[in-house]
Amino acid sequence: MRRFLALALLVLLMGHAPIQESLPVRYYDIWMCGKTTGPPPTPGDLRRSADLVIHVRIDAQSAFVDEQFVTTYRSPHFDTPDEELERTVYTTHEATVLALVKAHPNAVVEGASERFIQRGGPMLHTEQKLIERVNGFDVLPVGSEWVLFLSWNPHLGVFSLYNQEHALPVRNGKVATEGYGWHTEFHGLPAEEFMEALRR
Repeated sequence: MRRFLALALLVLLMGHAPIQESLPVRYYDIWMCGKTTGPPPTPGDLRRSADLVIHVRIDAQSAFVDEQFVTTYRSPHFDTPDEELERTVYTTHEATVLALVKAHPNAVVEGASERFIQRGGPMLHTEQKLIERVNGFDVLPVGSEWVLFLSWNPHLGVFSLYNQEHALPVRNGKVATEGYGWHTEFHGLPAEEFMEALRR
């Protein structure tokens, strides 16, 4: 019930406070790090762990806020449970599947439009447009092409892009990772060759 009321209030506020392109922009970066016990994962490792691997072109996108009540435990002994409303910004992408590397029962076929989400995106905050990013990774721009290693999100019922290392940019038919920070050894390789190697 509380989640329903919170969502209803959010929709009401969004209806009266549309995001305007003329507002000043500020980036809000969320830095997330995990435990590293070895070398960075290779594309082969990412393929094995991903639920869906596709080459896509981003056609459209929109941002939304997911709200959940989560249980936390207070100090001094962390034995007093309390509920807090947790808000997470996501961007929903609509993308044309140009090639399919690893299929999933919930995914579409080549040539169709696949929907997936990415953590981060724009939202209205007081008198400015606040853009949330994870680890400095921008939202994938409309018109760009990517090879994506996606995971199924059972909570939201959609595929999800985890972070930058799960997305390889493609430009003019070739992997374009120069200066990208991840998988730079594949820069300049034709995308078809890269994906064929992933299928083996």
